[in-house]
Amino acid sequence: MTSRVAMVVIILLPLLTSGCGSPEDLPEVRLEQAVLLQERGEFEKAIRVYTSLDSELGQLADLDHNRGYCYEQLGLIERAVENYERCITKDPQHLSALNNLAAILARQKKYNEAAELFTRIVQRDPTNVLALRNRGLCYFDAGRSEDALVDYNAALSISPDDSQTLFQRGNLRVRREELDLAIADYSAAIQSNTDFAHAWLNRGLAHQQLNHIEESHRDLQRASELDSGIVLAGMSLINDGTDRRTTEISVVPAPEWKLVREAAIRQLNSMGFEDLQILGELKGEYSAIIEGTRNGATRQIWVCLHRLPTAVFPIVAPASETSLLVFKSMSESESGLAVTSWREAWDPRQAILPAATVRIDLAEQPIQLQLIPQAVEE
Repeated sequence: MTSRVAMVVIILLPLLTSGCGSPEDLPEVRLEQAVLLQERGEFEKAIRVYTSLDSELGQLADLDHNRGYCYEQLGLIERAVENYERCITKDPQHLSALNNLAAILARQKKYNEAAELFTRIVQRDPTNVLALRNRGLCYFDAGRSEDALVDYNAALSISPDDSQTLFQRGNLRVRREELDLAIADYSAAIQSNTDFAHAWLNRGLAHQQLNHIEESHRDLQRASELDSGIVLAGMSLINDGTDRRTTEISVVPAPEWKLVREAAIRQLNSMGFEDLQILGELKGEYSAIIEGTRNGATRQIWVCLHRLPTAVFPIVAPASETSLLVFKSMSESESGLAVTSWREAWDPRQAILPAATVRIDLAEQPIQLQLIPQAVEE
């Protein structure tokens, strides 16, 4: 699930097994005690009780399922997978274990394997909208666009107003360059859920690609209002009463983006940053978000070339401090790059970068969009 941002969110419900008032040492009562520990978040204690029951209730699939859930909550994913697989071996139709294991595989980018497990759920229940949507998302991320579209259409035939499925089909249609259809899907998702921030965001980006400036500005602004994590650098430069299709940008032809990116990595290394990784980039806009650590603190840095932004760049606001690194292009070679600005504490909500001196028609410049996908969910 590309650019994604935190790709799988799983909220699982434990399976309850009722007892009948037996003495405390009976396995049924101990199982209930384990479930209560699990519900209170005491996962290690619950695991110990579940394990003590193996010799007496070892054939109970729910035992492995619940223990797998506890391991997953503790971040012990391999142990969780082992227990979910053991549960499915005992009960091949255990829907919760199938779903939870598929979600883990999707998070590990094993999309085809995850899709196979969602298929087993769909075979058991062809009207399961969640399984259809999740399988569609796996197909989407595996590059199987036609299969994804079939699943999204099937899910919407069952639940036409499902905002998540409409949103995901919109993302698929953007990939297929069917922007008008994508906008229609995002609009339907917003109609179903008016607070769906990412639907507003992606519709705004689709409008932007079609050069629908006013619509794009409206949608992106609304997305930012709904979700404080969506920060729009350069928003003040759009729809401000001037014609921004022709504006001021770099003094000389810009170098290849990879030269700017490589120069940024070296510059940040020289400033003491370590463990640098690119979280997202807009090559056509010479912009990127890079995360790194310095003096034990994690920071995100917005890197860009010295130019007036020609498109809104969606930034997921980090919990850590944000910085700004601006380069100026002195020539078309890497050696001509120079740092013009470094801001330790930078608020992208107030971002206005200065213009330079050469005019260029922005309508001829490629704009790459960053879509926010959804995660496989339970």
